[in-house]
Amino acid sequence: MQTLKHSMRSSKKLKLSELYQYMTEGLAQCSSEQAKEQFGRLAMQRYDYLHDAELRKYMLHDSEQGAYYRNLIFRNDVLTMKNLFWNPGSVTKVHGHRESDC
Repeated sequence: MQTLKHSMRSSKKLKLSELYQYMTEGLAQCSSEQAKEQFGRLAMQRYDYLHDAELRKYMLHDSEQGAYYRNLIFRNDVLTMKNLFWNPGSVTKVHGHRESDC
């Protein structure tokens, strides 16, 4: 894997725009699904979502839409990022969505 703009060894927290640029570059370089999953987890640990004002514009919720609501943040041929909101009382088991563009 070639050197990315933001090294994984760096402790610098990423903003949203930096995160999707970083993930797009990194995921494109991964040679297996396992490597992509590992890279994605590590990259998300570097995202400073608690202090990112950029994320606020995607924090829209319409409780009339059902149990949850999805907001598209970013999409390209390598990555799709969405922000999900769940209505109070909604539950789901931990699950994946392979083969469904998730």
